[in-house]
This record gives sequence, C-alpha cells and structure tokens, in this order.
Amino acid sequence: MSLSVHCPDGRVVQLPSDPSRSLAAVLEQGGLHLDRRCGDKGRCGSCRVEILEGEVTCRDDGRRVMAPALVSACRHAAVGGSLRLAIPARSLLTGQATMVDLMPLAPPAAPAQPLADGGLGLAVDIGTTTVVVALVDVGQGLVLDGHGAFNAQLRLGDDVIARIQRCRADASQVAALQQAVVEDSLAGLVARLAPELRARITSVTMVGNTTMLHLLLGVDPSPLGVVPFTPVFLDHRRADDLAPAIGLASGTPVHVLPGASAYIGADVLAGVVACGLDLPASGARLLIDVGTNGEMVLACDGRLTACATAAGPAFEGCGLSCGSRAQAGAVGHISWDAAAGSLEASILPGAAACGLCGSAYVDLLAVGRAIGAISSVGRLDPEHPAVVQVDGRARLPVVADLFCDEADIARLLTAKAAIAAGVDCLLEDAGLAATDLDEVLIAGGFGRHLAIDHALAIGLVPAVDPQRVTVIGNSALSGAAVALGDDRLPCRMAACAQAMRIIELNGLPAFEMAYIERMQL
Repeated sequence: MSLSVHCPDGRVVQLPSDPSRSLAAVLEQGGLHLDRRCGDKGRCGSCRVEILEGEVTCRDDGRRVMAPALVSACRHAAVGGSLRLAIPARSLLTGQATMVDLMPLAPPAAPAQPLADGGLGLAVDIGTTTVVVALVDVGQGLVLDGHGAFNAQLRLGDDVIARIQRCRADASQVAALQQAVVEDSLAGLVARLAPELRARITSVTMVGNTTMLHLLLGVDPSPLGVVPFTPVFLDHRRADDLAPAIGLASGTPVHVLPGASAYIGADVLAGVVACGLDLPASGARLLIDVGTNGEMVLACDGRLTACATAAGPAFEGCGLSCGSRAQAGAVGHISWDAAAGSLEASILPGAAACGLCGSAYVDLLAVGRAIGAISSVGRLDPEHPAVVQVDGRARLPVVADLFCDEADIARLLTAKAAIAAGVDCLLEDAGLAATDLDEVLIAGGFGRHLAIDHALAIGLVPAVDPQRVTVIGNSALSGAAVALGDDRLPCRMAACAQAMRIIELNGLPAFEMAYIERMQL
C-alpha cells in the first residue's frame, strides 16, 4: 500500500499507507504537519485534504468515501491499495515567522536592577496560537532580533479548553504538551538567533496565559477546566532548568512572570504594566487583547477591573470554509470596488491566494453590511449582485475559489459578540458608557492588522471616536521585555493582580443579555 501526497509547494511525497491510523497521523510521521487545531475531533475542518485517487474510510462511522472528495484528515484513514491526495496550502501547519511588534521600550525609572545584568535578555510570549521571542539589549532598550512561529501545541488542541480536556482525559498529555512548546517551539526559535548573540543572553522572562504557563512548566492544568477554576500557581517562578532545553547556557535565569487568575494571566498583566494602566491616573482607559481568549482590562480613576471571554479561534480562521491564519497567500484585507461592483482582496505576498485571515473577515463583515449583501443578523441577500448561489446555498465570493457563507458569518458573529459583550459588562460595572472612554488600546497580533473603522462598524471595538483607538501590537511581549530591565516588574505585576477586580462572566445575566444583543451587526 502506498500514499502519494501532492504538497502546496509542488513536491510529490511518497509515504507508506497505514489503514490503522488517521491520514493526519500518517502525514505527520512523514513530516507533513496539518493544522489539527481542534485536537482531531473533526470539528474545525482545518486539516482537510483532497482525495484525488482511491478511497478512504471515516473513522467515526466506517463510511467509505471515494475520490474525488474533500475530507478531514484527522477523521479518515486509507482503506488499502494506492491512495493519492493533495494538501491545500491552508491545511498545512507552517512554522513561518510572525512579526515581532513591540511597543517602544521605555528605560526603567531609576533605581532599577536589570534581570539581564550586563548582557542581553530574551523576552518570550507563549500564546495559545503563536510563540514569539525577542532578543533585547537591556542597557539601550533595543530589540536586536525576534522570531515567532505557531505554537506546536496546536496539533494537540486549538484552544486552552481543548488542551485542558486532553490533560484531564490522559495525564501523559501534560508532558506531550510541554515538549511541544519547549522543544518544538521555543528551542526552534532560539536556534534562529545568531550564535554569538545567543551566547550573551543572561536572563529570560516568559509570559503567557495561565494554562500555557502551567503546560510550560509541566504542571497539570486540569483544575483550570472545572469550577472553581483554581490555578496550581500564579506567582512569579524561576524555571532555570528550561534554559538548556531551549538552547541556552545551563544556569541562565528563567523568570516566569505572575498572573492574576485562571483566565487573566501573566500576558495580560505584562500588557497592563507595559501600557502603564496600573499607574495612578484620572479618566478611563480600556485594554482589549483580541484573540482566541479575549481579555479586557479597564483602568478607571486608579481602579483595575478585568474579564475574559472564550471568543474562540474564528478570527484566526478556525472552522471557517476558507479560513486561514496570517501567512503567505492569505487575504489580509477586503474592500469594495464600486466601479467593478465586486470585492477587492489584498493578498499577503509570497504565494497564491489560499485563505482568508481574521482581519479580512472583519473587513468582509463591515463591507458586506455596508453594501447590503449581509443583513444585520448575518444573512446573505440572494438578490444582491455580489452574492452567488452554489448548490442552493448563498455565498459571498472574494477571490479565486475563496468565499464566505452564512455558516461562516454565524461563527464570526459568535466570536465578535463574546468580546463586545465582555466590554459591555466592564463598562456597565464601572457605570460608564463607551463614549466615556479616553482611550481604547487594541493589543495582540490579530489586533495589529485590524482596520479600525471596520472593527468599529461591526461592533468589535466599542463605539468611540476612532482617534481614541490605539493599536499597540504585542503588549505582553513588551511587558516581558521591560521586565528584563527592571527587576521590580514581577512585584509590580503581582501588586496589579492583588488590586485587580476580576469579573466572572460565566452565568452573569448581564453578559448573556449583552451577548445576544451583540450577535447583530
């Protein structure tokens, strides 16, 4: 039995076929890692492959599927004989770098003792989706180098809940998830730093959400998945034993910075201190980290209030017909060409159009609503000239074979509503309206690429003057970088955690009502 695999780069790879294992597992063993972000549950469709010749069997019900067909590789296996398949570009889990976008690094107020004393420091942000490192010259406050890649844990679960459930079902998965982030992600990124600079690293600071930091240290995160959602630790910890595992000199100090709660982690606190939200000030400022875990912090007249919503990975392309992460060939932005009467796509260079990423979907919702192709409740108007019918279903074509349908819109509205409703609850708790906000700070890799006018139009960002909205990039990584130059920062973050009031949205009637209202465009 043989398996012939046509790759997006034109290669044809021959692999041994194994009917006892899923196509995704066989491909991974052959070095072809698919986007298995739902943990092989067959829910997201991100690992779909095209069967060109032969047949496969569904591992759920035994049903046989003949070529030609598009199937989820995680839930199908070869039947026998020869099988030929093609991997679409958007189904391949690539490890390409993501932009390391730090806020300006202000020198610490004297007197401060740098953690990276006399050398270079490494700041690390361990996100659910991506892992990013920045090499910092602490004395000058300069970023010398930086790299990012997808978190290798994605193949074991697309979000923190999936990874927690995986650990609850099988305790051995804690070690597997730790290995994925330490050896497959971090060590690979550190290896890309110039050897002469890598040798000068004298300290490391790491941030991430609470689940990611538990898995980083090999601590079972299962308690985070059940009421009362109790973390095993939240304090500042030393993890010097990780240094050699990620390719640094033995004994290099590794600082894992503190978090505030199960779902307000060190990444959020690092962003708070990087933005100065914890400093005494009048007025109201709101920090929103738009991602799989939507976290929000409101600083109002010296008080900090925070909440987190399970927005899900829709804005990262998960579960959408043509969804993609921001990579070469992904559509990054969409506009309306009135003269041509069609949508116009801006494609990230380096490859042919392969999918729509989160910023493009925000554009699509806003533009589709503005031209009347999408109704306020997310329905496509079959009479609109931009809408087409395929097999009796309405679609909004974008470019090439890429499109958006009503099921995609529903998933996007769900994610948007979760974030917007969380903001509504913070504001209501403080007795504020959106117009009372002096500044809205949009953090995170996804937020960096947002078209603010479109984010405002669909209600993803609270209704304020666009001049009050500031895109700040990776505030978590910035906070980790600042900590390298100021040994007081871990204590400052811990003080934030103590002073911060955290609103639990789960079961809060106001959140449920706001969520329903925010499901509309």
